[in-house]
Amino acid sequence: MSNPSGVPDEVIAFVSAHIRSVEQLEILLLVRESAPRAWSVHEANAVIRSSEESVAAKLRTLAELGLLSRRAPGEDVFAFAPRDAELAACVDRVAETYRDRRTSIIELIYSQPEQTLKSFSDAFLVRKDKKNG
Repeated sequence: MSNPSGVPDEVIAFVSAHIRSVEQLEILLLVRESAPRAWSVHEANAVIRSSEESVAAKLRTLAELGLLSRRAPGEDVFAFAPRDAELAACVDRVAETYRDRRTSIIELIYSQPEQTLKSFSDAFLVRKDKKNG
């Protein structure tokens, strides 16, 4: 089943639950498309062209979500390894939909609840030092 944008409901559910930025989706799809290759933060960043800190954070988050695995404990080298076949099939469907309806997926990512925007804007708040008021 699909909504009026042509994006399947399962893709909408996956993106809403797991994806917070286009960068994160691009990283997931990069690692998926090259499976079983493992990617270091530096290698992934050379393709994504963001900041290594941002790419590292996204890779770690995707691993925590059960979409990637670390090649060695404590190392920031990741490979596509969904925790189950259902999740792998869902990522395949997301990749297919992103290829065919890129704008719809990007709009979906940016239309997520305001909590995402709030956490982004909170990063820029100037906080007073409690000791010095």
